[in-house]
Amino acid sequence: MFSRGEKFDWSKTWVAEMFLSEEEQERRKEERERRLGITPEHKVNDHLKAGMITAFVSFGAMIFLYFFLDAVAPHVPGVGGSIIDSIFLVALIPLMIGIAIVVNSLVIDKRTLRSKESQMQTRPQSTPATAQLESRIPISSDYGVTENTTEHLSERVPEDWRRESR
Repeated sequence: MFSRGEKFDWSKTWVAEMFLSEEEQERRKEERERRLGITPEHKVNDHLKAGMITAFVSFGAMIFLYFFLDAVAPHVPGVGGSIIDSIFLVALIPLMIGIAIVVNSLVIDKRTLRSKESQMQTRPQSTPATAQLESRIPISSDYGVTENTTEHLSERVPEDWRRESR
């Protein structure tokens, strides 16, 4: 798995990803999806497809249950027959969920997609000079803003300036 001189890199494990900020996790997820060719349009289409499948399957189940339980209900005496006769209405729950997913993908996801596209268009494009400069800047997500900030100070703080511990 590893050659003798190669050390294990913990920064490339799922454990390291667990400790990343939400923004960094989202950025990495979008980058991974971009490399796989999953576009926002693709996601909207997948949500629309999932909502349609959910709605139609639950509608089909509701029709089946209506006719099946309508045939069974007359054989059950008393109040049980009327309860069994109306059980098919339970299929309304996944039907409404499917409709909600379809509406979400048609309205909200498309609106979000349009706003992301407009943000991308208003974002300034980098020139070759700025792209070259940006490529030289070392960016590391290993450290936070306050990590090692006093490490490079040239002089020590005098004793009388330090706070007394209480």
